[in-house]
Amino acid sequence: VDVVGVLLGLHLLGVDWSKIASSGLPMGSGWVKSAHGPLPVPAPATLELVRRAGAPLRKPPTSSGDTGELTTPTAAALLTTLATFAGGPVLDCVSSVGYGFGTREPPWPNAVRLLVGEAREDGDLQHDQVVEIQTNLDDATPEELGFAMERLLEAGALDVAFSPLHMKKNRPGVLVRVLGRPPDGQRLAEQVLEHTSALGVRLQTIERLIARRTERTVATPWGQVRVKVKHLGGRELVAPEYEDCARLARAANVSLAEVYAAARARSVT
Repeated sequence: VDVVGVLLGLHLLGVDWSKIASSGLPMGSGWVKSAHGPLPVPAPATLELVRRAGAPLRKPPTSSGDTGELTTPTAAALLTTLATFAGGPVLDCVSSVGYGFGTREPPWPNAVRLLVGEAREDGDLQHDQVVEIQTNLDDATPEELGFAMERLLEAGALDVAFSPLHMKKNRPGVLVRVLGRPPDGQRLAEQVLEHTSALGVRLQTIERLIARRTERTVATPWGQVRVKVKHLGGRELVAPEYEDCARLARAANVSLAEVYAAARARSVT
């Protein structure tokens, strides 16, 4: 009933399913009764849903005593499936506000609030979330770092980068930064611990802005080249694929710059 009611309500409100945003989820504390017996709050199912979605958590509205369950597994399932938690739509105007109240009477308002309005359109920009994993190393060899990067990319990391650091005891070191999708955060962190000497890692979920992109294939005097096209503010910025350009340059014994220039010239629409 809860799930059907929420989905029906969103349908009747005419909400754009791709533009639902939520604040962090209040986790609560204490114990809750279940068919399996007493369970700690948050319930295991709630925590697993939050972990997989990379959803941020909020402190309970009070620090004194147990608050009980503030986010149920059903609520967590709905929000982690339907909503984004960072970089969500920004409302230019609020057209309506709704409140729903629970039957419990804690010392704070037992309510959920829904705002409906017009979202700012970013045009060619899209919002999403990624998890960033960081660690500092002062004893890694170049070979070890290269191998770790390969394994992380194979494991689904979106990007892996190394930056030089000057660390304690006057040692040169390396900052390892890994980007991944929120559901992959735990697994990628374990890969960092597995393939480096790190004793711990830092994880945070961050907002990302992505320019709309397309891909096309263009003909050059030496063959076909794939080109990535970034769309931004009515402009098209092109980036020929290196592997295609390098392959043609080697085969035709011409410079890489010539192939790049030809691919860019033929990418203009």
